[in-house]
Amino acid sequence: MIIYHIEFLYIYIMAKFIKIYNENPNQKSIDKVVKVLKSGGLVIYPTDTVYGLGCDITNNKALEKIAQ
Repeated sequence: MIIYHIEFLYIYIMAKFIKIYNENPNQKSIDKVVKVLKSGGLVIYPTDTVYGLGCDITNNKALEKIAQ
């Protein structure tokens, strides 16, 4: 298992970026991200070299979006 240390997380929700910092995460922002993931949405997050694309792996709708 590879674990990345991410300083912050950018989430794209309806033309909106949400920053979540490791040092002081905002619960309201986390709740928004969870809601997006549960509804089949996608998240974009930085890694060491490129941006990653993530989703709820148990949601077929989200997996189809990634496959497109």
